[in-house]
Amino acid sequence: MIPRNESGSTGHQIYLGKVESISGDKITFTSPVNKLPFVIGDILKTAVNSNLTGTGMEISGITDRKQFSVQQPYQTYPLETMCL
Repeated sequence: MIPRNESGSTGHQIYLGKVESISGDKITFTSPVNKLPFVIGDILKTAVNSNLTGTGMEISGITDRKQFSVQQPYQTYPLETMCL
């Protein structure tokens, strides 16, 4: 098994996809996200063009193939592309 990079590398991002809807602590995407290589506890960012903005929200669980929950409700960001 290859261990996860714990050195704080910022040389890569995983783009989860375009957000379809947000309801409380649930974020739904336009395409499936359940098989993408992310880890529960990863911090979400928004991606607009080449600009990444941290949200401070951690993924807390997968609730559906196109949806996951976050530890704090999504409140201040418009519907955009999300990445890690």
